[in-house]
Amino acid sequence: MNDNIEESDLKVNWTKKFLECDGFKYLLSEFMKKDITSIVPEGGNEGSFEIRFHLTQMAFILKMLRIFVVAAFSAEDPSTYEEVVLARKSSLEATASQETAPEHVEGSRFKDLQSIFQGDIRSKVLSSIDYTGL
Repeated sequence: MNDNIEESDLKVNWTKKFLECDGFKYLLSEFMKKDITSIVPEGGNEGSFEIRFHLTQMAFILKMLRIFVVAAFSAEDPSTYEEVVLARKSSLEATASQETAPEHVEGSRFKDLQSIFQGDIRSKVLSSIDYTGL
């Protein structure tokens, strides 16, 4: 039981330090530098390892950005999370070819993220987003 508590504390502290050291800003800048047309050239082999690696990397960064942004906004207004989940479910229903349901991040880890975003980190993260550039 103590191992779980220590592990949870370690994750929370690491995440908080990551955000305090501009980790979110770094992820956002890396994502904004990516150019999908240079990753998958016209007529290129989309199944190649290198292309799959870059696409997986982009998907992972985008997922991290989404989790942090939703946590930051929902720290002040908890209904934000429910709205995002509803939008994602609607999107998945609209694309019937998608067989997997959205993952639920509203566990204790997400609540930990929301608590991290209660302070100065929230404004630091949200102010680092260039909404017009997105």
